[in-house]
Amino acid sequence: MTLRVVLAGLTPVGSQKMTLTSTTQSLNSTLRGCDFLLFSVETGNARSSFVGNSTVPAKSTGVLWVAGQGPFEIQFNRTSRLKFCKGQTTAGVINFSGFKNAGQP
Repeated sequence: MTLRVVLAGLTPVGSQKMTLTSTTQSLNSTLRGCDFLLFSVETGNARSSFVGNSTVPAKSTGVLWVAGQGPFEIQFNRTSRLKFCKGQTTAGVINFSGFKNAGQP
């Protein structure tokens, strides 16, 4: 039997699969409309940062998201400044699901 979790008070916005490279990447325009991100990191570790407020993520800088340790949850501010890149030599994959607060445009 599969356990399913329903996030109370949140409306689904969309999803995205991101294959990480050494180049920084941001969320697609659909997920930029969300207030809350639920994501898992597969294959290889990932790094992230808010560009403009800190250093652009690289293999050794930024917040480390360890593969297989999720799912992770973060509140999101609807901008393109959240950037991701691979955290080691193995290209990782991140699967995102985005949600907005019920009643938000």
